[in-house]
Amino acid sequence: MNHTNPETEQKKIKKKGGWFKQEYLIVIVIILIVLLVYILISPLFTNLVGQKAPDFTVISVDGQNFTLSESFGKVLVLDLMSTTCSACIKEMEHLQGIFQRYSPNDVMIITIDIEKSDSNTELMTFKSEHGDNWTFARDTDDIANKYKVRYIPTIVIIDRDGIIRYWGAGELSEQRMSEEIDKLI
Repeated sequence: MNHTNPETEQKKIKKKGGWFKQEYLIVIVIILIVLLVYILISPLFTNLVGQKAPDFTVISVDGQNFTLSESFGKVLVLDLMSTTCSACIKEMEHLQGIFQRYSPNDVMIITIDIEKSDSNTELMTFKSEHGDNWTFARDTDDIANKYKVRYIPTIVIIDRDGIIRYWGAGELSEQRMSEEIDKLI
């Protein structure tokens, strides 16, 4: 006959039950971590390609009204940036190459400073130091949100019909930008 002590059996059951609860706790913690990571990195995979470009209206640093939809009919390169971003400054070199390569009748560049603390004067200075003769404006129409900007620079290339054909965060080389534009001309 197998004689067991009832107290020993109770301790074994409590031990098993405790371990079982710990397994559930570990699984729940892992699920929460995965969910948190997904929430944090999902903006990296935002893809607006194929969607109609959200319209906006701004006043350029030169005092001109600019409405995106009024420029449909050309390929539009939308540069979303900040004057204090070193990658954005580097991107200006690529945009200058694009500006010089294509006719303004075919391709239009629009640089939007999404940094709310930057003034028109700071943006004008940035334009004179790093830009060229294309449109520069501050984001006064929630453009950064409309275009899902999480990192800068963000480049958006819009076809003649107003459809986003390229959307990407980070520096985009002149060659790669030209390849995307050439598909649309």
